[in-house]
Amino acid sequence: MTNSQYKIDPAKAFGHLVYEYRCLVRAEFAYKQADKHKCINDFIPEIGTVARNAVLQKARSLIKFYMPLSRDTDITSEKYFGISLSVIDNKLYKKLENIYRSIEVHDLHLTVWRDPSYRNNKSDKMQRREWNIEQDKIVENLIKALEVISKTSGLNDKWQRVFRELHDCCANVLKGDREWPEEFSSPEKIEKHLKSIGIP
Repeated sequence: MTNSQYKIDPAKAFGHLVYEYRCLVRAEFAYKQADKHKCINDFIPEIGTVARNAVLQKARSLIKFYMPLSRDTDITSEKYFGISLSVIDNKLYKKLENIYRSIEVHDLHLTVWRDPSYRNNKSDKMQRREWNIEQDKIVENLIKALEVISKTSGLNDKWQRVFRELHDCCANVLKGDREWPEEFSSPEKIEKHLKSIGIP
């Protein structure tokens, strides 16, 4: 296969990005509600743990979006939008990169890294984090990444606009807005919205 056969339209790639962010902020909101209203656990036992795991799963996927390409089929910011977060905001990029492996070995794979005795004197990147403390920061940094991209001169103004719109959607959900914009509600509507502002 040629490299072009591993690629889809940027509009479709953006649609997948929207879905991951939507799941991320919905899971984060659910986690906060479960923590705030303990009675929710009476109806859905351990819902907070389930929501937190969903946050971390989606966070790992989104962090990968901002990292260098590792497989030809990856959807990354550099491959589809020509933007490298490590170049435009290396400090933010490092914060995300440093948490990536911890999520992977502690929540996405059943590995010996979960056992404290195995982790002794091992790399900090592989240690289990205090997710109750770090989870909010991870989500906050992933939303900030959207804002950073929306302001970079390396992106044309139309793409800047939709990245800013996605940023605002996510920020609003975390503030308690239950509505998700219609134009970002399905792949078809996302593509229609992008076409309406001149993105083919």
